[in-house]
Amino acid sequence: MKRKRNKKEWKKSQRKHKRQAGKDYINSKGAFVPEKKCVYKNNCNCRFKCTSVTEEQANSLFSEFWNMTDTEKSNFYDKSTVRETKVRDRRRNRDKESKRCFSFKYYLPIFSQNVRVCKKFYLNVLCISQRRISYFHENKKTGITGTPE
Repeated sequence: MKRKRNKKEWKKSQRKHKRQAGKDYINSKGAFVPEKKCVYKNNCNCRFKCTSVTEEQANSLFSEFWNMTDTEKSNFYDKSTVRETKVRDRRRNRDKESKRCFSFKYYLPIFSQNVRVCKKFYLNVLCISQRRISYFHENKKTGITGTPE
């Protein structure tokens, strides 16, 4: 009689779940990847309301975010970021074609309100890269609802 496969015990599956949860793990090449940590810096001098977010709120957002599944994280990106087309070109030399076509707005849900924050603060609180957000918006489903899969 054949034994049944148990995907939860596979090293690859365990590694994937640890990576998605932000915990430390050893990748497939044998290198150690450290645990994700919230980087809260309240010295932001931007025009947004980054300073209104307290350290406790940032830490709770961080822990809630890393307890989500990947589809829930995609829904979070959809609710907390907005990609808009570039409004105007402020460059002096407009002869060359610019690669930048979009601007992003970042919001953090605090007390069931979306507070607009700067890019640096948003990425530091969630401990993610800008590429994750741009990849999400590039591959976003553009059907009737426009929600991710």
